[in-house]
Amino acid sequence: MIYAYKSKAESLNFLYCTDIFKKETEMNSNLHFLTKRFRKIGAIFSTIILLCFCCNKKGEYYNLTEALQHPADVRDLDLQNQDGGRHWDNTLTTLPKEIGNLQNLQKLNLNNNPLTTLPKEIGKLQNLQQLFLGGNQFTTLPKEIGNLQNLQKLDLYYNKLTTLPKEIGNLQNLQKLDLYNNQLTTLPKEIGNLQSLESLDLSYNDLTTLPEEIGKLQKLKKLELYYNQLKTLPKEIEKLQKLETLGLYGNQLTTLPEEIGKLQKLQELDLGDNPSLIDQKEKIQKLLPNVKIHFDLKTE
Repeated sequence: MIYAYKSKAESLNFLYCTDIFKKETEMNSNLHFLTKRFRKIGAIFSTIILLCFCCNKKGEYYNLTEALQHPADVRDLDLQNQDGGRHWDNTLTTLPKEIGNLQNLQKLNLNNNPLTTLPKEIGKLQNLQQLFLGGNQFTTLPKEIGNLQNLQKLDLYYNKLTTLPKEIGNLQNLQKLDLYNNQLTTLPKEIGNLQSLESLDLSYNDLTTLPEEIGKLQKLKKLELYYNQLKTLPKEIEKLQKLETLGLYGNQLTTLPEEIGKLQKLQELDLGDNPSLIDQKEKIQKLLPNVKIHFDLKTE
């Protein structure tokens, strides 16, 4: 009897092992098939990636040497310092004067490089519309910056600018100016000549006053002045009739001019972390009854 059971067990064990072997064989076969498929997919994917890296849009360059070899072809030059991606980890310490040869250049991105100066030849880029200079080490700008008559966007955030050249007022087509986090203590009166300006960010600077010419910015919609040292605003602020957003958080404002009540398009006013204005809350709200006003203090 025991022998019979043993025989049956061995038979079942054989059948089980045979079944497992068959399944393993099938799995190996399927795995081999899938591996071949994945290899093909991987090859296709690699080709797509390679095409993405190599086949830039016409006129789009990511290497300065190549761009200078084809000056007439360059429309968009992206030299921002960025690990990985398409930017090849550029790190520029100087910009050659030959940059002025790129006469058809429309967009220049130099963000996040350790640049300290720009060559005066930058002013030769007459077709330039967008200039990104954020995250560098600029303390000044060349006066030739004012020659960029077609410039619409100028980003200078996170630099060390202490002054702006008066020639910046020549940028008649400039729509956006970003000076966030610099070391500006004053603005040139020529800032009022930027007749096309719609957005101005002066947050995180050391401004104590604004020039009365600020009122000449007739198209300005957004004015950000967070974290400066302002104690008051010029009465000419009333002339900003297209202003929609005014950010004054983190200043030292003791009062606001009554003329601020004439800002008909104003939608949002941030007065947070200006302790002296808390007692004037009701008065300010009466001046601007239809405006969303923030009075909250900074909380740690």
